[in-house]
Amino acid sequence: INLARQQLGVPYKWGGMTPKGMDCSGLTRLCYLMCGVMLPRDAWQQAETGRRIQIGRGHDGNWDLSSLKPGDLLFFARAATADRPARVVHVGIYMGDNYFIHASHMVRINSLMIGQADSYENTHMLYCACRIVE
Repeated sequence: INLARQQLGVPYKWGGMTPKGMDCSGLTRLCYLMCGVMLPRDAWQQAETGRRIQIGRGHDGNWDLSSLKPGDLLFFARAATADRPARVVHVGIYMGDNYFIHASHMVRINSLMIGQADSYENTHMLYCACRIVE
């Protein structure tokens, strides 16, 4: 998380993984690599890595993230349709207290709680979480 924080404000660049620009999976890959853990390049590949962590909806409609630990990866997906399965399209790093850091427009921190001023606009697309390091 501290390594990701050092990237705050870096502009979004599809396929990027440098301080000049990075995409969501580039951010997660860079941060884990700097900690000695090699992740695949793309978000959908990263979603198949590590151990799945249970997430669900609370009574208030917000996500129940009580099973998550800081450093877990959060994956967001386009919904499945009759013609295609759900598809992971975004990844971020859970920070704790319902916040995560990710690269969307730029590297930034957002809340996962719907209705907050700093809520991520695609929170409703949260699909799964994975723990890479136990």
